Amino acid sequence: MYIGDFILEETIYFKFTTRRFTTGVPFALASGVLSCYEDNSTTQITAGITLTADFDSVAGLNHVTIVAAAADGYEAGKQYDVVITTGTVDSVSVVGEVVGRFSLGAVSTYTRLGAPAGASVSADIAAVKVDTAAILVDTGTTLDGRIPAALVSGRIDASVGAMAANVITAAATAVDFSTEVNTAPLAILGTPAGASMSADIAAAKTVVDAVKAKTDNLPSDPADASVVAGLIAAAEAKIDIIDTNVDSVLADTGTDGVVVATGSKTGYAIGAGGIAASAFAAGAIDAASLAADAGTELGTALLDLANGIETGIPLRKALRAVLASLAGKLSGAATTTVTIRDASDSKDVIIATVDADGNRTAITLDLT
Repeated sequence: MYIGDFILEETIYFKFTTRRFTTGVPFALASGVLSCYEDNSTTQITAGITLTADFDSVAGLNHVTIVAAAADGYEAGKQYDVVITTGTVDSVSVVGEVVGRFSLGAVSTYTRLGAPAGASVSADIAAVKVDTAAILVDTGTTLDGRIPAALVSGRIDASVGAMAANVITAAATAVDFSTEVNTAPLAILGTPAGASMSADIAAAKTVVDAVKAKTDNLPSDPADASVVAGLIAAAEAKIDIIDTNVDSVLADTGTDGVVVATGSKTGYAIGAGGIAASAFAAGAIDAASLAADAGTELGTALLDLANGIETGIPLRKALRAVLASLAGKLSGAATTTVTIRDASDSKDVIIATVDADGNRTAITLDLT
């Protein structure tokens, strides 16, 4: 008869019945002695065992009390057989009868749960439930709608919707809190070049003020210096062409450049010498002297001169890039792709790929 699994130092109670062999009717056990055998050991343990025959004056009913103490040789994780080692029933020996079997901490449930703090594990759980209910009353909360359906990496993942004023105090923060707060902006802004970030900003402001003083005198839409230089070079080239053409005209017409009286100019052929520069008074050739289409043609020629600025980039396209960079909308400055729109915000003119330091690594232009 298996009695059950108990823990070391626990007191075990059980009963068994002895019967007369001839009739099978319950009969008293005489001079009975019980011993425990541990697992397959031949050593009898008799300490801590109390046998009460004819318990409660009931014939043949035997009551057993075993105090499973380590001091008496009992061990956790072992099994024990309770055997009659002395005694008779109706003068017939019953030595060797096994009347019970039990174990001490052999079942994993006891090993994992341990001994209950109260009368039983159920009693302990009930006590916890009472405490939990008290917490809900004290905090004015119900947890049904607040506990998430699943844990995230073994923990509750929650967000704080609002915090009372001054709830985060110096004592509430970790040791490295202030270091992280102070370091995070520096990681983004970088180490100041001067004594501090404020000193760098002040130095930059001084430079910007100096630049502004210069640019205040510029027209509202100034061209880049390199663009101006390109225009001058292109103009000089055109002047050279004009000079060559004028020389050809003088040679073809046989003119010598002699200035004649006003009344004699009709049908006059200019000699091979052409018109000397000294013949033109200061400011003689003004805007009124040029036909409208002459200025337009010269301007168009300059703007669309092939390779006027760089190979494949005439002045008109270069000016579009300059205007976009100075007056166009810019987006993506905090990313690795910076986009600059044209001044009328109709299309992307410059798309630049940059690294973490803002250095350009690739440029895509749409100058059409």
